[in-house]
Amino acid sequence: MAMEQPPRPDAPSPWGSPTPTPAPTPPRSGRGPVLVVAIVLLVIGVGAMIVFLTREDDGFPDQALGYERLRTDDADRAERTVEGVEVGDIEIRVAVYGTGDVPQLLAALCENYPEGVDVQAIIQGAAGGAEATGGDVEQESIQVSESNGYSYACMSGGGPGFLVPGGPSQAGVLCVFQGEHVGVIVTTHTQEATLGLSDAQTFVDALEAA
Repeated sequence: MAMEQPPRPDAPSPWGSPTPTPAPTPPRSGRGPVLVVAIVLLVIGVGAMIVFLTREDDGFPDQALGYERLRTDDADRAERTVEGVEVGDIEIRVAVYGTGDVPQLLAALCENYPEGVDVQAIIQGAAGGAEATGGDVEQESIQVSESNGYSYACMSGGGPGFLVPGGPSQAGVLCVFQGEHVGVIVTTHTQEATLGLSDAQTFVDALEAA
């Protein structure tokens, strides 16, 4: 935070004082404009450094499944809504991806997730959360797989709020992954749970490369 400079005291009033003899004006050296330019460049450089140092890296990739990370107000609102959900000591971080300003993938990472909980139990909990916000998850469609130290599980689903909180009715898949990272993705990239497994693995690959 920049500190404000203290106000400069007013210069003494010359009224009532003997009029001094003006000193000859020295020739201008041209250093004034140079000094101003130098100060401006310094301020710009410091500002750029502050932006660089305060830019947060939340660990999510900039792209996933061919979608760009969305930076819109709606995406930010959806991220904050999900991150505001309290589940014990679990900390949730969220990113929304899509095309243009249309969300097509929501990804959540769960920090401090309890050890010993298998992937099928995780997806049952995620499915319950999706249904609580208006989604409809086809739990009989569950598909599971393991690859490169990760376990995956996916279910088909849809309905209002299925993809993002407060969003329109959409159909897609809900997937969870468990390994070095534990997380959830909900995407309209496919509506088949089997294909969702491939999408979840692709997202984890992008996550680990970020």
